[in-house]
Amino acid sequence: MHEAGYHQMDSNNLSNAQNLIRIGETDKAFKNLEKLQRSEERDFLLAICLIRLKRFEESSAFLTELRKNHRDNADLTLKLGVSLHGQDKIYTAQDLYKQSIRNAKSNATLSDAVMQYCLASLELGLPEHVLDIMKKYNFLCQTEARFRYVRGITHLTNKNYKNGWTDYESRFEAGCSTIPNLPMPRWDGIDKDCSQKRLLVVCEQGLGDSLHFLGFVKLLIPIFKNIGVLAPPPLLKLFKELSIFDDVHDMRGLTDLADYHYFIPILSIPLALDLSSFERFKAPFEVSTKFNKNKKNSNAARSRVNSVHKKPRIALNWQGNVDAESPITTHRSRSFKVNSLESIQSLCNADLACVQHGPAALDILNSRLCINLESQPCQDMDFVDTANILTNCDFLITCDTSIAHLGGLLGVTTLVALKKHPSWQWGTSNTKSIWYSSMECFRQEQISSWESAMKKIDNRLKLHKQDEEVV
Repeated sequence: MHEAGYHQMDSNNLSNAQNLIRIGETDKAFKNLEKLQRSEERDFLLAICLIRLKRFEESSAFLTELRKNHRDNADLTLKLGVSLHGQDKIYTAQDLYKQSIRNAKSNATLSDAVMQYCLASLELGLPEHVLDIMKKYNFLCQTEARFRYVRGITHLTNKNYKNGWTDYESRFEAGCSTIPNLPMPRWDGIDKDCSQKRLLVVCEQGLGDSLHFLGFVKLLIPIFKNIGVLAPPPLLKLFKELSIFDDVHDMRGLTDLADYHYFIPILSIPLALDLSSFERFKAPFEVSTKFNKNKKNSNAARSRVNSVHKKPRIALNWQGNVDAESPITTHRSRSFKVNSLESIQSLCNADLACVQHGPAALDILNSRLCINLESQPCQDMDFVDTANILTNCDFLITCDTSIAHLGGLLGVTTLVALKKHPSWQWGTSNTKSIWYSSMECFRQEQISSWESAMKKIDNRLKLHKQDEEVV
């Protein structure tokens, strides 16, 4: 085959790779591209695949080399920004996003660059700046739901709940949340005469989101005769143990739902109740369960044990759903390595319980903390197992994940290690959670460094030990 034939073959393969990337077949596209001769087009597509595979260092190497000859290429600059963003080089990424905005030749590139700039700015703790950018590019908010959704998150960060809950509804159109088609109408709060009606609450987004918004579900109990929940499999057993729901339904099979008069997405409850100020929903988010009763009994028993041994029992969790984290989402870098916990000296004189879910639970076996474990970690642990462990602990140390919300709901003293500028649920500077009375927040002092948060947690545990010794 002549050289022109090779070029034609590569051109076809590049086109096929583009189509594979477009439909989400990243692994297949990557393998096909690796077989092709090197070219700028091939390397650019390969870098896109590497970004989607979260291999950010490799992608930035390709993009940095390509950009030497194309410094004004907005698409190339944007992708390099995403690659560096994924490596926590957020200031550099933000500058590249700004350059991409200036050099954008198409609305699509401009839109993506503005969005990435806003996401980076939120991570840098600049919500007011994000709102200014949204005003400047208001046409993007008018035409694209994802901008209204991020604007809603920004309002919620600023505790502007009136505008926040309204814009937050754009999550469905933006593809950030989905619910199944249901036969009953959605309750929007207009019908106030519901004392003889049944409401179906539909879980959405992450498990932590559903657990967090259980506090809002409590506000619906005086309004409706009966409240059921349509829940994902991991939450079914737990929800059956709660005092909130009359019925629990599996989201995998939409059966036995005909008797409900309305449904409501769980994250839409504040909007339907017109909770436009914090004072309107300021109430303990803790829920009453059999686990709380167990806690009272176990605390009495533990106080007798601690009077002799002086050892607290501490549950550990360090990782959320990392598959859901990337530079193109609003929550990122909230997890830490289990080895980060080793700097908490107080753990050396404590009985430890691992409540980490999934394969990451086994990571603690490679940490020196494993010698203080009361039992072997279990990667198949469910939320009921976790709740039973937590209610028998003095503390839970965790990252921003569903386990944190579970600890808060159960009234366990929960110490949450947070990134410097976490997602809106955690506020901007508060040391106590606004949702859970038993929860305390410990923030990074420097972006991407957990050392300061762990030191603060260690000081908190040392203070507890001093108080115990005084008693």
